[in-house]
Amino acid sequence: MAIDEKDRKILYQLDIDAKQSSKDIAKKVGMSKEGVNYRINRLVRDKIITRRFADINLAKFGYSIYKIFLQFQNMTDEKEQEITNYLINHPAGIWVAGCNGRYDAIFTFRALNIVEFEKIKNEVLEKFGSYILNREAIINTRYTIYNRKWLIEAASSSIAETYDSLPEKGNIDDIDKKILTMLNKDATIPLLSIAHETGISSPQVIYRIKKLRKQNVIRAFKIDIDREKIGYEYCKALVYLQNITPKRRAELMKYCANIKNIIALVEVIGPWDVELEFEVRNFEEYSSIMSRLRKEFSKEVRNFESVIITKETGRLHKII
Repeated sequence: MAIDEKDRKILYQLDIDAKQSSKDIAKKVGMSKEGVNYRINRLVRDKIITRRFADINLAKFGYSIYKIFLQFQNMTDEKEQEITNYLINHPAGIWVAGCNGRYDAIFTFRALNIVEFEKIKNEVLEKFGSYILNREAIINTRYTIYNRKWLIEAASSSIAETYDSLPEKGNIDDIDKKILTMLNKDATIPLLSIAHETGISSPQVIYRIKKLRKQNVIRAFKIDIDREKIGYEYCKALVYLQNITPKRRAELMKYCANIKNIIALVEVIGPWDVELEFEVRNFEEYSSIMSRLRKEFSKEVRNFESVIITKETGRLHKII
């Protein structure tokens, strides 16, 4: 589905802050407010924008983020759908992805501690172990989210936010949780609707949202887009490092920040050390990016494996 330069500029602004007004976007992209509204409504109608949502910091609820990478065996379409539905509906689940490459699925979930993580992992293995050939357990320790620079040619520098995964419970009450739930599902929900559902006034809603942003409970307001509809793919590189000094690690982070197609860098505890996520036109573009990175850090990058995300489900934080 074709999008033009004006669509890309609007998507770029919404990716930076999905809650900014059409009037503010119009000033930044050189269009009328009515023109911006028309195009946003069309992008939503055509399901290119699939969601505008509040990105919530689960560490503020005392949680760490874990992942299980699964490689299947003896699989039928019916059994794969059963496993997918189980993971999607798991009370601790955050994000489920179907993949091409070494792994067939990724299950991302939250847990209060390593004991709870082990329990959830064992539940999955006990229920579907005969269909799992291989699996890897991963703990997210630190991650950086980058804006979508690839949307417009003029975007040269990254707007990035880095988050440590150290759990630290925030001062969040039941009304805050209701507000977060609604904003996580739809960041465009009117303030009056939030006020009605929570039983507080609109000024109180505004105050609480500002407080939650200041406390970094709401990290940002973002958009989900259907990449396939605009001709892009979602690729993840699982990078194995070796003998990397603090200086070279910092240089690697800086280098990655300047890659136009990067959307996330995740530092992990697991078989690999870093996960790099990209939105690219095709696998050849991704391969070229990784080839250049490997040459630039030939002594530090021992190897990498590739995963193409073919289907995503989730992103709603069920703990709220």
